[in-house]
Amino acid sequence: MPKPTPDKIRASVVRMLALDLDLPLILVISGLSEQTIWSIRKRWEEEGLFRARKPVGVGRPRILDIGDVWYLCDRLAQDPDVYLDELQRELSNAAGIDVHISTVWRALQRLGVTRKITNELWNGTMKNVPNFAVRYERFDPRKLSLLTKPQSIEG
Repeated sequence: MPKPTPDKIRASVVRMLALDLDLPLILVISGLSEQTIWSIRKRWEEEGLFRARKPVGVGRPRILDIGDVWYLCDRLAQDPDVYLDELQRELSNAAGIDVHISTVWRALQRLGVTRKITNELWNGTMKNVPNFAVRYERFDPRKLSLLTKPQSIEG
């Protein structure tokens, strides 16, 4: 299927047709086919529009409808620390919809929900910072090469 004709070119074709330019000249200037010129003209005469129609319902329909997405939003509002597998399980129990965990993740992404670091993971990471600093100090500075700028580690 060819690419849709840009609206600027469609508007130019309508202007050239309004100026009564010859069809061969319009074909050369626009670089469009004769059929495309006639379809632009027909749409302009019938509907007064030159823009291409937007395809409706293109692609496979979504498994999760608006109610399911609202359920996910409400559940996240109740408990922001809920995991994806818990949401998947609760969606299955509440709505009877068995979806893959990536489907839940993509639905949340479309809503603008981003990844987060859970409190347990963050607290566990911060516990290791003093140990890293102690181990790092044991090395001879001349034998170390840093890949990033050094940052102070407070423990």
